[in-house]
Amino acid sequence: MAVYITYGSKSVDTTTRAVEPLIEKLNDAAVTIRVSSAIALGKIKDTKAVEPLIEKLNDTDENVRGFSAQALGKIGNKKAVEPLIEKLNDADANVRRVSAIALGDIGDKKAVEQLIEKLNDADATVRRVSAEALGKIGDKKAVEPLIEKLNDTDENVRSSSAIALGEIGDKKTVAPLIEKLNDADATVRSSSAGALGKIKDQKAVEPLIEKLNDADATVRVSSAQALSKIGDSRAVEPLIEKLNNADVVFRWISAIALGDIGDSRAVEPLIEKLNDTDEVFRWVSAEALGKIRDTKAVETLIEKLNDTNATVRASSAEALGKIGDKKAVEPLIEKLNDTDADVRIFSAEALDKIKD
Repeated sequence: MAVYITYGSKSVDTTTRAVEPLIEKLNDAAVTIRVSSAIALGKIKDTKAVEPLIEKLNDTDENVRGFSAQALGKIGNKKAVEPLIEKLNDADANVRRVSAIALGDIGDKKAVEQLIEKLNDADATVRRVSAEALGKIGDKKAVEPLIEKLNDTDENVRSSSAIALGEIGDKKTVAPLIEKLNDADATVRSSSAGALGKIKDQKAVEPLIEKLNDADATVRVSSAQALSKIGDSRAVEPLIEKLNNADVVFRWISAIALGDIGDSRAVEPLIEKLNDTDEVFRWVSAEALGKIRDTKAVETLIEKLNDTNATVRASSAEALGKIGDKKAVEPLIEKLNDTDADVRIFSAEALDKIKD
């Protein structure tokens, strides 16, 4: 980000003025100065630094090479793609790692073949970031190699491969990702659930419902979130059950998921949760009811306009606006004088939606 200093009537961009001196310092005798200069140039993101940073990819010091690669990724200029591809074969694993990250940030498909090769790098971290980079680039050539990496010996590589497959979104990955819902590692299971949520294939619904009972909390949450994205009504009853789960965060996520699915079967259970002792659960339930838009919730939401918690009052006002029942008009008018600004704003917006 540019930093401006004003002298009289003139503004001077101090970061732009720093580019040339920093480029010169890329050739300083001290490694720390070369590294610091590369880092600074990456933050400034001026394209004048691209060529000098490309030269530094061949510096004798691996730290200078690594931070130069990182800076090129931040600048995002495609001139750096070919030189960074070469650095995927650097002797230093960290340089290979940072080069893969940079290529993912730039997002050029020219790097796909070489990044696929790096999925078999001796270093697990290089394999992991290569999978992540392929996910960012999104080329379907990477699908089969990434499916293979779902069985990598390193759990982080398996997890990153699952995430990457979710980003690419190819339906042929659904079955392998469903298998990974039973991986020994919880992070892999969670990442696979998240990926299936992005792909939104109905075949994943039943396996994801099973994972609502996983021993690991993150897997349960990821599965609920995935089911909310898929939006299949088969998930409604299992998610309603989870509104009473011992894990408070999981209860919140289940309520949000029910709102996203939008099935009226969830209305009565969510109305009950408007009186829960947990204030977060109350406002999350109010938001969910607003998404479902069933008039059965109107009376209780009107009551919640007087909740002790301001966020609950605001969420209830917003929900009433979405439902659009004119019974809420007078109570919302009263809330235009609420002590909390958000409640006043959401009440005004709700009245505008009801058009009374």
